[in-house]
Amino acid sequence: APKSACDVKPCQKGDGGKRQVEQNRMTMLELLQHPAIPLLTFALGLLLGHRTALWRDRRKEFNDAAKPVRAWLVVELDKPSPYRKRPGSAEVDQFVSCLGRRHRKRFLAAWQRQGDERKSASYKGQSGQVFYRDTAGIEAALRECLRLTERR
Repeated sequence: APKSACDVKPCQKGDGGKRQVEQNRMTMLELLQHPAIPLLTFALGLLLGHRTALWRDRRKEFNDAAKPVRAWLVVELDKPSPYRKRPGSAEVDQFVSCLGRRHRKRFLAAWQRQGDERKSASYKGQSGQVFYRDTAGIEAALRECLRLTERR
């Protein structure tokens, strides 16, 4: 008899190791018939199913919150305008709350940067209307925000 699980029985002459394979097969069948195996697989299935549902719900919540912010960013990136209605602070806050810590920090920095760029690039024309001198800085910040609103 082997002294440990690592010891391998020597093959009998002429059986080609069939006896050892058959003994291992019987041990596996006995192990799989243990009453704890169905309970473990059931618990694992519950856990995985629950986790997958949570990931799906978080992704759906993110996509719903990103919709109004992303729609404004896409239109604004085409031609920045000081007169286009921006997403409300509640919409932006709802979107930001769906982001992870690292993405939240990047988005808020880019959002702040586009606001600062707008202030520094704006001027009033002779008719009193507000225009932008240069939109390159605004567009760069908008692109960064847009990257962080992509669907998941």
